[in-house]
Amino acid sequence: MIEGIRKKKLAAGILLVLLGMILPIFLTIDTFKINDTLNYAIYNGDRLYLIMGGIALVLLNSLRAFPHYIGAFFISESIKINGEFNLSKYFKIIIISIIIPFVYFFIRVAYENINYHFGMPSITMILLIILIGDRDYNYVSEWKKVALIVFFITSFQFMDIMPFFNRLPIGKGDVSLQVKLIADYLKAERELNIISMFFMSLFSIFGTLVFLLIRDENALKTLEQLKKENLFLESERAMQDIENRTFREVKNLVHDLKSPLTSAQVLVSLVKNSLDKKSMNQEITYLGRVEKSIDSMSNMISEILNEDVRFKVTTEELINFTLANISKSTVSTKIDYYNHVPDSFIEVNKITFTRALVNVIENARNAIKDISMGKIEIIIDKINVEDEDFIEISIIDNGVGIDNSLIEKVWDSGFSTYNSFGLGLSFVRRTVEKADGDVFLHSNIDVGTTVTILLREVLN
Repeated sequence: MIEGIRKKKLAAGILLVLLGMILPIFLTIDTFKINDTLNYAIYNGDRLYLIMGGIALVLLNSLRAFPHYIGAFFISESIKINGEFNLSKYFKIIIISIIIPFVYFFIRVAYENINYHFGMPSITMILLIILIGDRDYNYVSEWKKVALIVFFITSFQFMDIMPFFNRLPIGKGDVSLQVKLIADYLKAERELNIISMFFMSLFSIFGTLVFLLIRDENALKTLEQLKKENLFLESERAMQDIENRTFREVKNLVHDLKSPLTSAQVLVSLVKNSLDKKSMNQEITYLGRVEKSIDSMSNMISEILNEDVRFKVTTEELINFTLANISKSTVSTKIDYYNHVPDSFIEVNKITFTRALVNVIENARNAIKDISMGKIEIIIDKINVEDEDFIEISIIDNGVGIDNSLIEKVWDSGFSTYNSFGLGLSFVRRTVEKADGDVFLHSNIDVGTTVTILLREVLN
């Protein structure tokens, strides 16, 4: 159900919520001298001081609210949920709807002199955060989302000091009620409503502008990402066309080589028979080696001409052939190789299977290219599954890894996660399955990736 957790974001969210729970200890009405300002307004009949006291209260309430609202948003964004019926959306709603009311309840219970009123502004803000979380603005920085929340929190806080909303469940905190009572006493309700509405509208406009910026920037970056993916797919198709054309040409060339090799095999066989009659053992031995080499070349040509052709080969021979194919690459210096069953046989098309292994190794190289201590391990062992022996080939890297939600997609032709990962993995799966084997991929972000290939062991 849980696909993954963004640990840093989760930790930041928890810390912010905890900060919101203890902040009332340090930020009080005395910090901003709100009572002194309101008392001065009463004794001197000064409406300006009333408005200043109201704005100071809005600032205090906003600063207190920022941490737990933003923290709840971070926590809801940090956990990825996979499933039907849009579980991720409902999970975010539940998380935010639990955390924010809990903080209000905790503060009312923990601090005797502080009365946090959970009213319409709080409910409206929760709905806004849920709305932001419901949209996948994945390409926009978190700071812009935070700015959006900050602007709207500040905007909604002005509702608490507006006498206009007296009949609604808004502004029922002790100090908010005090501000509105003083406004009634000084006959300043109209001025307080106008000033509060002005600042509420101003911050709402700022918030709306940030929202439009986030929406447009995310749409633009999404379009750019789609263009990159399309370009990648086009280049993949072009490369595939070139590869297919080259492969056809190679097959034609190899087919032409088959005839002289067949003639050479026949001639060597005739010479061996002739020498055998003359008891020339040394010469027969040499010709046997030549015949073996020709047979080996003939088998390789057969494998190239027909991908479905399979021959028995030892694990040691297969891996040595694979390593020889990458010996000139920089990746060869980062490979540690452990073969615990060098004499065990498997039945594969050595040419195509080697290409498949090279593809996996190249993907591992891409995963570790930006890591100073990057390494690749190739481990070959034997396992028993339901009384049947299998050869297990594991290619392990300590690279960047990929998200669990993308693991099934990496087998799709042309799929890419970080510009190159996924290249050739569809071919790997197809090749392994042609050899009646299975291939698995396990990966963790910032830990690494393991590709495991299982093939039946065959008798020599």
